[in-house]
Amino acid sequence: MISKHILYGNEKIPFDLPENADILTSRHVAKTLSAATFSSTLAKKLEELQLDLSNPAIVVADKTRLCGYPEYLPILVSTLQ
Repeated sequence: MISKHILYGNEKIPFDLPENADILTSRHVAKTLSAATFSSTLAKKLEELQLDLSNPAIVVADKTRLCGYPEYLPILVSTLQ
């Protein structure tokens, strides 16, 4: 058996896996969009759509999702201000 644990809130919940279990891990994906391209594309699209951005909301995934937030979220926030 392979002993592992899963994080649940602040707890670590232990569990065992059979020796022949395939253990998958997450990895960072390669960037396909530069910050400059994201910024210009976002600005262009917002201008085209002419949305009312007086009170925008941004919905984000939890920290377990690899979404490029450190690079792209500041650009989004500054564009919406």
